[in-house]
Amino acid sequence: SITDRTRRLHHFLRLARTALSLSLLSQCDTLLKGAVTTIPDSPPAVLLDEDLLPFLAALSSTLVAVPGHPEHGPFFVPKGLLNVIRERDWTTPASKLHAYSFMLSLFCALAQRRLPYTVEGTEGNDILFARDTAYLQELQEVLDRLTDECTTLYPLVQSAPPLLDLLNRLLCSAVMTPQACALAWEVFGAAQRLATSRSEQRWLLNTAEYTQAKGGKIYQELGK
Repeated sequence: SITDRTRRLHHFLRLARTALSLSLLSQCDTLLKGAVTTIPDSPPAVLLDEDLLPFLAALSSTLVAVPGHPEHGPFFVPKGLLNVIRERDWTTPASKLHAYSFMLSLFCALAQRRLPYTVEGTEGNDILFARDTAYLQELQEVLDRLTDECTTLYPLVQSAPPLLDLLNRLLCSAVMTPQACALAWEVFGAAQRLATSRSEQRWLLNTAEYTQAKGGKIYQELGK
């Protein structure tokens, strides 16, 4: 067995990706659940936030292409991961916001009519569930709650990069509903106040220029 938690997590993920590439979906699910259940047993003293976050970025990207469970539903593993993120005793609000940002990108990707990428020989959720009513309703409920949680959490963050990361993921991935627009506007203002370094100010300016190019009311407002 692998005692180092970071190595164990990445080992689970590598094996799950291999199983997915071979269309061994049951084995892939088992390995992914093994990774997810390792996290609650790994408090920050054992698994540092800065070691966990890169793994969460890689895992959430992989989950875009993983088909939903035939019995437990399309979001069985992603929702389990989101619950683990919610319940973890994060060292800082910034770390938790980064983790939420990864999940926001994941669920926004799962909302697309066609997934941004799939694995050859394996049908993704866009084919298996074909955006049926129950699929979209459950997905919207997850996104609404996640947006509310980000709205509550972001004021506690005292540095610009996590805010700019969340903002860019919203602008690039989310459907700009009134709820998402309000969050984007508020996060932009907070990032503007906290951006002190030249790189942060450049990132903020690039974001504003991107919004101007996109058009639409929210993008025009942020691009001013």
